[in-house]
Amino acid sequence: MNAEMQELSKNKSWDLVPSSHHEKATEYRWIFKVKHNTDGTVNQYKAQLVAKGYVQIHSVNYEENFAPMAKMTTITIVIALATAKVWNLTKWTSRAHFSKVN
Repeated sequence: MNAEMQELSKNKSWDLVPSSHHEKATEYRWIFKVKHNTDGTVNQYKAQLVAKGYVQIHSVNYEENFAPMAKMTTITIVIALATAKVWNLTKWTSRAHFSKVN
């Protein structure tokens, strides 16, 4: 949970603001997952802080949407370039990447 909170803070994906007496704060919850290897052993414990989006109202609870994403065409082009240029491809995982969605 600490790693998730540090990533959210580092990416400046939210602002802490004073509460209003007439508005209710958006509720959230933690999602916990256990990632396993193919042999069944535990590989990683993951925690994700998720806002209950179904109670949010645009321009009241939020102004912008952020979503992790990669277009398939972009991935295909990168793989094609790597093959043509004989680049080494490696697997990598990112904790938190955010793209602005309009």
